[in-house]
Amino acid sequence: MRNWLALFSFAGLAGFAYGVYFYLPQLSQTSALQWIFVLDCPLYSLLMAVVFGLAFFGVKNDSISFIASVGAFKYGIWTMFALALYGNWFFSPANALVSAVLFAAHALLALGGLVLLGRPRVSNAFFAIVFAWFVLGDFMDYGLGLHTLLPSPELIWPAAAAFALTFFTVPFFGLMSRLGRAPLRSISFFKRIQDAVT
Repeated sequence: MRNWLALFSFAGLAGFAYGVYFYLPQLSQTSALQWIFVLDCPLYSLLMAVVFGLAFFGVKNDSISFIASVGAFKYGIWTMFALALYGNWFFSPANALVSAVLFAAHALLALGGLVLLGRPRVSNAFFAIVFAWFVLGDFMDYGLGLHTLLPSPELIWPAAAAFALTFFTVPFFGLMSRLGRAPLRSISFFKRIQDAVT
C-alpha cells in the first residue's frame, strides 16, 4: 500500500504543478494575496498529495483529510460540469485532447475525495470553518471575479453549480463522517486506502 500512497501523492503534486502552469496567465493578472482563491483545483490536488504523503510516513490527520476530500470532490465535479457545459469550445478540434485529459484528471480528483467520504472525524467547529471557507471561495470567485476563466461571460450556471456543490458537499461529507458511513469501504482496495489515511 505504501507504493500506492507514494504514487497518489506524486500524482497530486503533478496535478498541482500543471494546475499552476495552467493558471499562470490568470495569476499574473491577480494579486498574490488572492492566488489561493484562483487555484481551486490545484490547491486540493496539493492537499490530497499531502494527505497521501503523510499516510506514506504513517501520519494521519483527519482535519487535512476532511477539507482535502471535500475540495477534491467539489472542484472535480465542478470542472467536469464546466467542461461539459462549454463543450462546444472545450471539445472543439483545437482543444479536445487537452480537455479530455482534464476531464479524466478531474474525475480522478473527485474519486479521490469520494474514497475518503465518511472516514475523517472533525469537530463541529472545524466543520463550520470548512463550510465558511468554501462559501467564501465561491463569493471570491463569482462576487469578485476570481473564477476560472471561461469561454463565455454568462456565469449563472457555473456560479449556481459552485454554490450548489458547496451547500451539498460540505454538509453531506460532514454527515457521513458523523455517522461513520463510508460507502466505498466495501471495496477492499479503497478500504486499505482509508485505513492508511484516517
